[in-house]
Amino acid sequence: MELFIFITISVIIMKIIVNKIEKNTKNTKIYTPKYKAPYRKKTSYKEKIIKGANFEKYVARYYDLLDYKIIEHGKIYGKKDQGIDIIAINEKETILIQCKNYNNNHKWKIRQKDIKAFRMNCIDFVNNNPEYKKKNTNILFITSNDILDAGAKKYIKEKRMEGKKIDYKIIDYY
Repeated sequence: MELFIFITISVIIMKIIVNKIEKNTKNTKIYTPKYKAPYRKKTSYKEKIIKGANFEKYVARYYDLLDYKIIEHGKIYGKKDQGIDIIAINEKETILIQCKNYNNNHKWKIRQKDIKAFRMNCIDFVNNNPEYKKKNTNILFITSNDILDAGAKKYIKEKRMEGKKIDYKIIDYY
C-alpha cells in the first residue's frame, strides 16, 4: 500500500512540474533555422596555393605514368606561365595543360571566357616557341570536379567541331 501511495504522489508531482514547464515555454519561440550549413573552416590563400600545386603534381604524375615527358611549366615560370601549368610530350603529341582543383560546391565556375583566354594563350605560346609548331599540339583543361559552366562546355564542343585541338577532362583528386 505504501508503494502505491508513493507512486501516486510521484505521478502528481511530475504532472505539476510538466504543467509549469509548459506554461513557461508556451509563449517562448525557439529559433530553428531551416537550413544550417555545416561548419567549414575557410581556406587560406596559402592553403589554396598548396592545394593547387599538389593537384598539378598529381596531374603531372598521371601523364608521366602514361609515358609522357613532363615539363612543369607553371612551376618554372610562376605567374608568367600563360596559364600553362604542365606540358606533356610524347612521340605523337604535345599537350598544353591547365589544372584547376576547385571543389564541386565552389562558388566560381570556369566560364567560356576563361577557356577562350587559355586557348589564346596557348596559341601565342606555340607561335612564340617554334619547337612546338612542328608537333601535334593539343590544349587540355583538367579539373578535379565538374566545374565548367554550360557556356564553357559549349565553347569547347564548338571548337572541337571546327577541328581545333582543345578538350576538357576531369581527374578525380581528393
